[in-house]
Amino acid sequence: MRLLPALVTILPVSILTAQDLTTRETIARNLKQALSTQTQLQWKQIPNTPGHETEAANVSSTLTDVTIDMAGCTLSFKDGRFFSDQNYRSEQTVKLPLAEIDRTGVDSMEGLVNRIRTENGAEKWETRTSPAVFTLQFYAASNNKFAVHRWSKNNTGEVIERDLKQPYAFIVFGSEAAAKNAASALETAKAACRP
Repeated sequence: MRLLPALVTILPVSILTAQDLTTRETIARNLKQALSTQTQLQWKQIPNTPGHETEAANVSSTLTDVTIDMAGCTLSFKDGRFFSDQNYRSEQTVKLPLAEIDRTGVDSMEGLVNRIRTENGAEKWETRTSPAVFTLQFYAASNNKFAVHRWSKNNTGEVIERDLKQPYAFIVFGSEAAAKNAASALETAKAACRP
């Protein structure tokens, strides 16, 4: 009879673990679905300075290889950009430990670039995008940086590969609503990974 109370004590722990696993699988599926709304985008970056409109750049962006590992609490993805007018291509492979994301944000591409430029003491980015594109930003907790592998190929065919540590990363979306939906799904995943 002494075995019976031990089994009763163990059984609820096993049920909670199975429930937790199901919840985490649902959270991962929801986040992957929210991110999958952005697979490929195209826009034009147009200078706002009169007389410089001909310097516009056509840009395409891709999001591939999205993986959410709720057991390890990580999000990884490959973010690609191609500037066809300059024949320049870059791919960033990002792996984000969810617990190390301090905050997220959604802003227009112009808003993000201007904030980064202001923080670094640079002049305002006098450029707009057409159509408008939006960014989901991930900011690392203080004293942390995200590991990013960047591959790029310039117009002369030179390939450069670097492993970087960055305080932020972002994904481009075609609509603000889609970016906010992905931000919400990401916040849910972060909360599920808190100790």
